[in-house]
Amino acid sequence: MFERLVPSFLDKRVEPDHLPANGNDTSDNSDIRVGLPAQDTIRNHWNEPDLTVLKPRRSPPDFPYQLFGPFWSKWMLALAEGCSAPVDYVGLSLLSLVSTLIGSARAISPWAGWKEPAILWIALVGNPSSGKSPALEAVLGLARKIELEAAEDIQEKIRQFETDEFAAQLKRQEWEKDAKEAVKFGQAVPILPDTAKAPDKPERPRIIVSDTTPEALARLLSCQPKGVLVVRDELSGWLGSFNRYSGGEGGDRAFWLEAYGGRPYVIDRARNGGEAVTVQSLSTSIIGGIQPDKLQSLLLSGDDDGLTARILFCFPDPVPLERPKSTISMVEAETAFHWLHQLAMKPDETGDVSQGIVRLDPKATDFFQDWRQAHAANQPDGNIASWWGKMPGVCLRLALCFEYAGLASTVRQENFVVSHAAIEAATVFIEDYLKPMAERTYGDASLPQEERNAAVLAKWITKNRIERINTRELQRQVRLPGLRKAAEIRPAIEVLVDAGWLRAEPTRAGESKGRGASDYAVNPKLLDAYTHHNS
Repeated sequence: MFERLVPSFLDKRVEPDHLPANGNDTSDNSDIRVGLPAQDTIRNHWNEPDLTVLKPRRSPPDFPYQLFGPFWSKWMLALAEGCSAPVDYVGLSLLSLVSTLIGSARAISPWAGWKEPAILWIALVGNPSSGKSPALEAVLGLARKIELEAAEDIQEKIRQFETDEFAAQLKRQEWEKDAKEAVKFGQAVPILPDTAKAPDKPERPRIIVSDTTPEALARLLSCQPKGVLVVRDELSGWLGSFNRYSGGEGGDRAFWLEAYGGRPYVIDRARNGGEAVTVQSLSTSIIGGIQPDKLQSLLLSGDDDGLTARILFCFPDPVPLERPKSTISMVEAETAFHWLHQLAMKPDETGDVSQGIVRLDPKATDFFQDWRQAHAANQPDGNIASWWGKMPGVCLRLALCFEYAGLASTVRQENFVVSHAAIEAATVFIEDYLKPMAERTYGDASLPQEERNAAVLAKWITKNRIERINTRELQRQVRLPGLRKAAEIRPAIEVLVDAGWLRAEPTRAGESKGRGASDYAVNPKLLDAYTHHNS
């Protein structure tokens, strides 16, 4: 599935007329020095370079922003331009916020016995300075503003809590006095009145949390059942924090597996004072960044318990750093987010609040089932298989987000039905974007480190039109990412030698004896082939 594609023009290899047994032309190396033009006779003694080392991973798919409708499409394009980030990062950040604002207030059900929450887990993959954080913060800035507005009266609520708490203490003292008197005279002890019980301290309303333990998150969600968005600058740190506080018994990982389903949850631990913390809905969406070189440990290490299979990956190429040409008002987007934030739990038959169930339109149900069967018929093998198996549920979650994002930007009125257009948009998003992106991500994680480092070195060679390299200079002066040590440089160079990019040509200074410097000549045909490849 993840075979590298060889450009067609490279299939026709140019075989030289003659080549010494060791593959080198030792008659004259003077033309392969920096700054000197390579002669045709020297070019003919090299094989064609394999340009696929430049892109060992699949190319990213185009982000289908049109699926979000005219308002959100224009908004996310302008926002991406403003923060010099790929529109992918903005679009996936928008989805994560929409899913959080819907939260546990709504769930989608295609038919009886199956319902899915709006919860989404998203990984923004990219190197440092690729635009992940600016794009995410540009979207979440509006959510933080809503948080501040919702917390304006928190100080007044805390004062009221302290007043009620003190009154409860006085009532308890009165009860304790009466209870002692009753015991003294052999009478029945009166029941502790409700007014003697301390009230719960009001929690500051939250939409976004960052570094948190399961216990702290459960306490927050017990009084804020609609849910929150966990934002992590580095998802590998989130995974690394598992079991940090639970003695390595696997409790944290189990907690997060439950969190993806938004189900009720109870934590009963000694650190909670022996009291159980009951969460009506463990509704937690997650978004964070991760660097490509950490993908392998995230995706390919540990047991396949389905945790990483729940993550949707966004791994675009960087965009040029250009001055933005357009501006956009945040007022309409803020209004849309406010409407989503105000979605409330619905009362059920018993009067308790619960999720409002959103059904599929009959045509949407038929369409979804047809897609589901076609999707299952193409189940792949390997590490991506578990991720693939989660897609039907993800499809429903995306359809719910698409439907409510559209409502929030237009009529802002519910009918508790997901349209055919929304479910179709979800399937297109999966087929045209999420699947190719997952293949790119999982394929990159499967690549050996030396191939990834070779790609870094190859790009540096072509960008700077290098004609000769020295391993010591690479290590001490150039210092490319992943190529800072000799043990990293040597395997990468071997890959480029095998690909016909480099040829070992050690040199010595003057007439001195001893081992020659680790010099490598760069294939003089490389510039022609690379120019042809990009034309």
